[in-house]
Amino acid sequence: MEVLMQKHYKEYRGIYPIESSDRIENIKEEIGEYEEVELEESKAKEELLKVHSKEHYDAFLHLCKKGANLGDLNFHKGLVEVALNAINTSIKAAEKGAFAAIRPAGHHAYKEKFAGFCYFNNVVIAIQRFLENNEKIAIFDFDAHYGNGTHDLVKDRENVFYFSIHADTSKYYPGVKYFSKNSFLIDVDPSKENDEEFLRHSKKLIEKIKDYNPDVLAISSGFDTWREDKVLGFNIGKVETYEKLGEMIKEVESHKFALLEGGYHKDLGKLVKAFMEGLR
Repeated sequence: MEVLMQKHYKEYRGIYPIESSDRIENIKEEIGEYEEVELEESKAKEELLKVHSKEHYDAFLHLCKKGANLGDLNFHKGLVEVALNAINTSIKAAEKGAFAAIRPAGHHAYKEKFAGFCYFNNVVIAIQRFLENNEKIAIFDFDAHYGNGTHDLVKDRENVFYFSIHADTSKYYPGVKYFSKNSFLIDVDPSKENDEEFLRHSKKLIEKIKDYNPDVLAISSGFDTWREDKVLGFNIGKVETYEKLGEMIKEVESHKFALLEGGYHKDLGKLVKAFMEGLR
């Protein structure tokens, strides 16, 4: 699985000092070889409007134009091309079966709501081409936080199944959880989720994915599960744990692609590299 890198990522200031362009720089330094994806603004807009409302997109443009810092959201002019280029990169990763190194993340974004560093739901936008072909899709989300936006967007879809391991939503962000027939969710106590427990829970999810037997496996890859991560962090302290996770995912016999969600520690590049080595 190759790595795709969005061309535009520095123009977005992010949420200092947590979500910054350093995240992509760290991945670049560790990965070495990658394909850069150009911005195609009209294509990104066309695809995002299959998931988000025009009102949502217009509100995004309006907030970026005037500027607004809303805690875990930071709107300014530079964000527009970065967010749209993240969508381009996600779509291309879906097509090629690649890993998209992108920012900002997307799995907290609802149809008409921005949340948790997220503006547009990259993974749900990326699977639209498969949905149009009536293909069977599994989404595996191993970000430290539950992907509430993703689950909400797919919970009524017959040919999509959402699988997630995440910090207990009764105690940690986003503080909400949906229940649907097309989901399998594992809530964990971050302090007790060490390397062994994380791999055990991940294996359980992956076995469920194999039983589901999807045509396509979309992976929302959150590396804020790392013990040292400044946003949350589980109790994972071995880089090779992510390589082992990649090896387990590789066993799923389907078209696969992955994209970056969370992960804010300076070791992000090493964690992504290990995960990619496992997938390969």
